[in-house]
Amino acid sequence: YTVGDIVPSLTFLLDVPGEIGLARARHRQGGQPEAGDYMSSGTREIIRQRYLSIARQDSKRILVIDGVLPVEEVSGMICEQASRHLGLRAGVGDGR
Repeated sequence: YTVGDIVPSLTFLLDVPGEIGLARARHRQGGQPEAGDYMSSGTREIIRQRYLSIARQDSKRILVIDGVLPVEEVSGMICEQASRHLGLRAGVGDGR
């Protein structure tokens, strides 16, 4: 944790296999090398599994979302879970 004893009450982990994430990053960069290009696919998978392990250990705070799903589904899941976490009801604050 980066700010002393402050720990977020909710964290989203967007889980994407390394090769898919790397392909997306390259696409964003117009095909140019990305910072993670130097890592082997095995190293990227080890890092991914470590994050997933941390999420399993703190599953009440860290929510894993399948980052391979379409962006609309991912954003919908995040909005739904964040609203639930904050105790918001559908329609509150949107003029309904």
